[in-house]
Amino acid sequence: MTWMDTFRGAAMLLVVVFHSVAMYKSLSGADRVPAVDEVVAFFDPYRMPLLLFLSGLLLRRALDKPFGTYLAGKARNILWPLLLWSFAQFTITHQLASALDPWAWVDGTYQWFLVVLVACFLVAPLTRWIPALVMAAVFALAYLTIGQQVPELARIFFYGPFFFLGAGMQRWMGPLQRLPVWVGLTGVLVAVAVGALSAAGELAVHQNIPWTLLAPMPGLLALLWLGPWLPRAPGLEAVGRHSVIYYVSHTAVLLVVADLWRAAGWAVHWSTLVILFLAAFGVPAFMAAHRSRFNGLFAFPGVRPGREAGRADAGRADTGRADTGRSEPISATRSLPPEDGRPAG
Repeated sequence: MTWMDTFRGAAMLLVVVFHSVAMYKSLSGADRVPAVDEVVAFFDPYRMPLLLFLSGLLLRRALDKPFGTYLAGKARNILWPLLLWSFAQFTITHQLASALDPWAWVDGTYQWFLVVLVACFLVAPLTRWIPALVMAAVFALAYLTIGQQVPELARIFFYGPFFFLGAGMQRWMGPLQRLPVWVGLTGVLVAVAVGALSAAGELAVHQNIPWTLLAPMPGLLALLWLGPWLPRAPGLEAVGRHSVIYYVSHTAVLLVVADLWRAAGWAVHWSTLVILFLAAFGVPAFMAAHRSRFNGLFAFPGVRPGREAGRADAGRADTGRADTGRSEPISATRSLPPEDGRPAG
């Protein structure tokens, strides 16, 4: 199912674009980037929900492994890069003191997507006895209760339902993809309408707006129907297979480039945005192309690099940061806006 890698790669590319634009705004002081902002906002409702949805679609295959192997794999390929690159962020932003705050690791870094994945994979074995769609409802209920009392956990419970929606739809994927064309196209039109509302500033899928949890779901199902119809896209497939590399490293690259830009006192022009994107995409692309040399940055050292490592569930799933209502460990001048569907700025 190469279309899954295509969708994952496309979502990861949009994440890199989002953060490149955000850093450009931070450097230039601009409130918006004409045309680009509208394109980015159109996809806001889908970037992160799609990545979690795709991760859930792969859950059954992961659970077929022995339980110890399952847990070890998640620790090697998700927990390890989460800890390593979160610490790197604390270091780059000169906020090492924040590493002493446990909540900063949960809800204070750009690696929050991996935090959500860890939480979902920890309870996912329960789907052997509890239907995945019921688990999605449980997470939604937890978001409406626990998430409102403990804001640091709100993002886990807000995005977790998309993971379990994917897991629940795995058994229905065949029938859904065989639906009549007019039904599938209707779903695509609904998805486009949601994106258009987001681009117009009329809709923001955000953890502080509970009902927006439902907004991306028709679009996700429409993409599931559309997947097999898509032509091959080898470039996006490659990004999708190695998306963990792009996800965990691109924000660190942007922070370093922005610091160097400020230190050099260079003027900020449109070309700066292009340079930021090329750096944020190019450095991870280089590391993906030479995975064997950098494997310890993305899987616990000692794990032999290869296709399985490159397709680790964490990476095949995607990044950013959300406004949590609490003190963030990163200063505003060095950070990027939230990557959770909320419009930049």
